[in-house]
Amino acid sequence: MRVARLAQTAARANVQMVAYKYRLEAVLLKDVLHAQTSLADADSDYQNALLSFWTAKADFEKALGEDK
Repeated sequence: MRVARLAQTAARANVQMVAYKYRLEAVLLKDVLHAQTSLADADSDYQNALLSFWTAKADFEKALGEDK
């Protein structure tokens, strides 16, 4: 989860940087869209990591009989 969170943070920073450069007309719109797509992918990866963690935790607790 930590790696997914770091990737998400880096992608968010990249979107901000590319959007700023776009306002300065230093990059193309396609570059902004690509950065936003990368952020959406990182967000999805983080959500999947969270889902996997909580599913594994629930399965573990169920196996121990602590699911009540």
